[in-house]
Amino acid sequence: MKIVAVGDNMLDYYKNLEKKYLGGNSINFIMNLKGYTDYQLSYVGPIANDKAGCRLLKLLKDNNIDTEYSIILEGETPLSTVELNNGDRSFLGLKPGVLEGFTVDKHQKDFIKRHNHIHSSILGGTINQLKELKGDGTISFDFSILRNKTIITAAKKHIDYGFFSGRSFGEEERLLMIETCKEGTKHCIFLQGEKGSIGYDGKDFYCQSAEKGKIVDTLGAGDSYIAGYMSEVLKGGTIKDAMATGTKWAINTCSHYGGFLYNQKPVELV
Repeated sequence: MKIVAVGDNMLDYYKNLEKKYLGGNSINFIMNLKGYTDYQLSYVGPIANDKAGCRLLKLLKDNNIDTEYSIILEGETPLSTVELNNGDRSFLGLKPGVLEGFTVDKHQKDFIKRHNHIHSSILGGTINQLKELKGDGTISFDFSILRNKTIITAAKKHIDYGFFSGRSFGEEERLLMIETCKEGTKHCIFLQGEKGSIGYDGKDFYCQSAEKGKIVDTLGAGDSYIAGYMSEVLKGGTIKDAMATGTKWAINTCSHYGGFLYNQKPVELV
């Protein structure tokens, strides 16, 4: 099984802790898969030639994650500033760095299409290229809090698994999931943090409670959920199985700082 994450990498700066950890949607996703599975993994995205970018590149190579089709750019690693309040993170700002203007070129597209599964997110710069990335495999896409119907309508035709997140779930969110699954998307999942998740397979809705556990930091929990969800689906699991696995991976991530662990520790930039 060959899986590629396409798009962003990030340096998460915890302002009130004065600590920086490597992360980003695509990196959190692929590193969680590395921690739990034996899939053949790749990352395609812009990597800065600064200290954080060099650390990231070494991390990926040390984990046998293929970076051949990533591009090394002069500049700064994207910086996300967050603040923790009783374990719950709030985003304070984003400096895009080398991610600004990133698009996938022809050689990268050809490489990406050779994978069994592709994952990207709203921050990855790929939402207008999903049709070109679609090969014989499947695509998962993290829309996060995006609600722009025009953008979602254009993207949903080319993905198989769509993920949204928000604080509350009502009629508007229910209709969003139904509409997303009307044109090819197999599953749509709505993540609500401590309220759990809701899944839709084009026919039925499913509810999954959040697991209780030690909450140190919720950053990256959604990425971990998506990684766990897709790992289950890709081995033939049901939507209910996948939601349960995603929930387990998410609560594990909440027990430490950062979106993933390497050698049982988050990767801090010092």
